[in-house]
Amino acid sequence: MTDNRIELLRELLARRARLWVSPPLAPRRPDHSVLVLDESGSMEDLDISPTRYLAGVAAAAEYMEERLRGSPADTCSIVLFNGRSRVLFERRPLGDSRQAMVERLRSIEPDDGTDIEKGLLAAQRLLTREDGEYRQRIVLLTDGHGGRPERVAAELKRAGVLIDVIGVGGTPAAVNEVCLRAVASVVDGKSRYRFITNRAELADHFRSIATGLVRV
Repeated sequence: MTDNRIELLRELLARRARLWVSPPLAPRRPDHSVLVLDESGSMEDLDISPTRYLAGVAAAAEYMEERLRGSPADTCSIVLFNGRSRVLFERRPLGDSRQAMVERLRSIEPDDGTDIEKGLLAAQRLLTREDGEYRQRIVLLTDGHGGRPERVAAELKRAGVLIDVIGVGGTPAAVNEVCLRAVASVVDGKSRYRFITNRAELADHFRSIATGLVRV
């Protein structure tokens, strides 16, 4: 074999080797999910069994289980809102805290009106204290409308926070869908807003957004 052919063979083998060896993947950051849940009085309505609120708690439990299964290092905060807001849990590891979170949520008795902006502002205060260790996302559940949440939602999305919004109730007329669509993120041209009228579909959707398999 001539020197030129030997050199050509070496080059072909080197190219093939470069194709076979893939660069190592960078480790994915864990998620910090903030569940922003409506605890207004209308969440006690019975059109979603056993109540809108308890169906939401069950769906939130499904979300946490799926996140823990797929990413054990994930953390979760829980914000409740009606006419005001409160942080029920702040950035707890799912592996240690999800059962306590669900039990505490089940003990809540919804009352008062609705101010969605208050819930998002509380979530924003939690997230702006972080240093980039986590990917940040918000899951907002509500059955009503109130407040002016669009501005704070826009600030959160500019900061890279993914916002899923779920409206619940007997009919979409119960919520301000124009507002909720403006609050939700848009990914690949699709809104991350969904209106749901029954418990099974609500749990399925929470599982779907936890794993990234979202139908909109």
